[in-house]
Amino acid sequence: MTDQELEHLIVTELESKRLDFTYSKDITEFFDEAFPEYDQNY
Repeated sequence: MTDQELEHLIVTELESKRLDFTYSKDITEFFDEAFPEYDQNY
């Protein structure tokens, strides 16, 4: 998957969910659910 494809997927997900990313925790949970293959612990 290219960066452009990934970006398109993210934008599509954001448009459909209308998530509020006021808190970084929301972003983390969104990525964990939407893109489990990218789930990494730092």
